[in-house]
Amino acid sequence: MSDVNGTHVMVDIETLGQRPGNHVILSIAAVKFDSDGVHMQDLFDEEISKESCEKYGMESDGDTVEWWDKQDATYTEQGRPLGDVLRDFANWLPNRKFYIWSKGPSFDCAFLKEAYMQCDGVGEEPWKFWLERDVRTVEHVFEEEHGGSSPEPDDLDGTDHDPAYDVKKQALSVLISLRGT
Repeated sequence: MSDVNGTHVMVDIETLGQRPGNHVILSIAAVKFDSDGVHMQDLFDEEISKESCEKYGMESDGDTVEWWDKQDATYTEQGRPLGDVLRDFANWLPNRKFYIWSKGPSFDCAFLKEAYMQCDGVGEEPWKFWLERDVRTVEHVFEEEHGGSSPEPDDLDGTDHDPAYDVKKQALSVLISLRGT
């Protein structure tokens, strides 16, 4: 896999809506992984206070709250202030160029960019847009090459929509897809 200094970051967020800038972000999880797929390292996993998001004008969407009520995963409205979590996330990221992956950038990365812009004193998002990568694209290529079978990581326990589980699963899926095995 082509890389930027061998460093990749998978990010996943959970929200109470579908529009960046308008809806509450409940949590951010991310994991660093190397381009060889040898290991994942440094899990970032933080819950965000709903109240702190509302201070920046973010709201909850009733349909999304209803959807959450039907999921196996749970969420909390408690957590740390949004600005503090965004600062910590920026400090956690590599100090050099890296690819930032999500499923997909038009959701996770867009939400985070808007949050960075809305939170006074936090600064811009700590990556460049041209380094964003989409998990769905590489999974689609894998499926096309393997007759519709999707890349499934083995031996990974967890629940979908738990962001810490999702980032690990997605990072492994990218690595499996790019290796073609």
